[in-house]
Amino acid sequence: MREDLLDTFPTYGNNELFTIKMYHSGQLSEDFYVGGKVDFFDYCDKDFMSLLEVDDMVEELGYENVFMSYQYRIPGMEIRNGMKPLMTHSDVINMCKFVPNHTLIDVYIEKITPKEYVSQEMKFMKSFESVAQSRVVIEELDEERPVQVNRGKGKLAIEYPVNGLAGEYSVPSQCVTQVVKEVADEMGDRVVGE
Repeated sequence: MREDLLDTFPTYGNNELFTIKMYHSGQLSEDFYVGGKVDFFDYCDKDFMSLLEVDDMVEELGYENVFMSYQYRIPGMEIRNGMKPLMTHSDVINMCKFVPNHTLIDVYIEKITPKEYVSQEMKFMKSFESVAQSRVVIEELDEERPVQVNRGKGKLAIEYPVNGLAGEYSVPSQCVTQVVKEVADEMGDRVVGE
């Protein structure tokens, strides 16, 4: 962690590395981060960055057992319209998509009340409602089902019956086909690959 803006800013020869400029101990307003401090976390690797890494940075700043809100600013945009939440691993991946074009990413953290935290979590959980209402049937396959093997042009198709599908969700001929690549082993025999 680097605390001083005047310290040498690293030049990254590696396209995967970047710096997080973390604003903390202040308040986010519509246009500014008011008060607080700024610390820098250099040599962050976008391929290994996760929400846990951000949590570790926040803990290193001394924020333990406190409800916090994390956001990042899209590089080149203003606070007013460029702020994005940093609540999930997907959010971290989206933030890292700006690297290597931008090697400095601004992250803003704020203390929030337990009530604000619960509200934030409820909004997050509601974002999954449409996924939970999908009509996908997931069925675990066991070894005892009859399997029909069809060979053709370097691929192996395995068909197995599906039980419990009816009406508009039925699969034609009540079978699911899984296509598996076929490869030759060291003896030249054809075996099923991944």
